[in-house]
Amino acid sequence: MLGFLMVLVAIAIIGVILWIVIPSNNGVSQLTYCQICHREIPQTKLSREGYCYVCADAVRQERKEWAKAQQIRCSTSLYCPHCGSDKLQGETTGYNYGAGCLGLLILGPLGLFAGGAGAGEAKLRCLNCGSLLNYPKR
Repeated sequence: MLGFLMVLVAIAIIGVILWIVIPSNNGVSQLTYCQICHREIPQTKLSREGYCYVCADAVRQERKEWAKAQQIRCSTSLYCPHCGSDKLQGETTGYNYGAGCLGLLILGPLGLFAGGAGAGEAKLRCLNCGSLLNYPKR
């Protein structure tokens, strides 16, 4: 029994010494890694985005340049809103035979003019995804 108590006291003393010598950081490592360059850095030198300051500055600059390029692109050229491609081809619509036949059944011979409604309207077709777009109004 005395030996068991001596072992418990020894474990308690070792635990107190380790608690004093090794500072507790609540399970959070004092060093972390940059998400881009993987350098080991202290958490105090970490930016809000989780990068070191060198990489954070580069990321911010890259985001500014991308936003500026998007702004210029959106203001000066046409692009497909579905896929973002700027490869567009102009088309015009012709006579709609389905609407003409339906008009013929409903209104008689005058209904044939229903197929011509909207004919000659200019559209844009995206060569990347194939979607049909209206010309923008300026």
